[in-house]
Amino acid sequence: MERKFGLIGKNITYSKSKWIFDSRFGVRKDLSYTIYDINSLDKDFLLSMDGFNVTTPYKVEIIQYLDDIDPLAKEIGAVNCVLNKDGKLIGYNTDYIGFDSLLRADAKNILLLGNGGVSNMIRYYCKKNNIGLTIVGRKDSKGYKDITYEELENYSDYDYIINATKYGILPPIDYKKVNPDSKIVDLSYVDGEEYTTFIKEFLKNGHDEELVEDGFGMLVRQAFESYKIWRLNGISYKSSKY
Repeated sequence: MERKFGLIGKNITYSKSKWIFDSRFGVRKDLSYTIYDINSLDKDFLLSMDGFNVTTPYKVEIIQYLDDIDPLAKEIGAVNCVLNKDGKLIGYNTDYIGFDSLLRADAKNILLLGNGGVSNMIRYYCKKNNIGLTIVGRKDSKGYKDITYEELENYSDYDYIINATKYGILPPIDYKKVNPDSKIVDLSYVDGEEYTTFIKEFLKNGHDEELVEDGFGMLVRQAFESYKIWRLNGISYKSSKY
């Protein structure tokens, strides 16, 4: 019997999650991973899969459809991995480990652009690891924010500037004011191109290529953690490449 896995989100046809799944487990008749670009959540549809990843804009909304939630995901308030165990949906957050792989050990102060679902995890991570964090959001955004883009004036105190806005959206900041020693991270990535539009803006203004990184590495790391959860609940070790 085929076991079904996938990624749910909105406007996510660009995602490399299927490629990662296939490269780890191989193309197998008993396993499938599908990208589901959906406009709303439906419990029956979710139960039709053995497990799935969750991305924008459903990382918070998905919680109301779960039967149980891992303590870490509950504290964070966001879920990006779900296991269907005997008809019960259990939520996890593997973004936490993925995000940890992006940061240097000496990270001190982060400027986060965007306050969607992933910002809950970053906020929790920074609190747990004693890292300063300023979250910037639009005036009309519903998520937690410290300041709006209109109020953002100081760029010099941050050793990390991280873009967590929706894929394809360029944050309205002054790219010329950023500290040249700041590490620039875009949690998005672009298939087939070396740099995202966000990163290109910094390079255009003289930022060092050694100090920029997109979110592909984080995607791979959180995917591995998701696979561990699913694998320990029924995916065979022997037939897996992972």
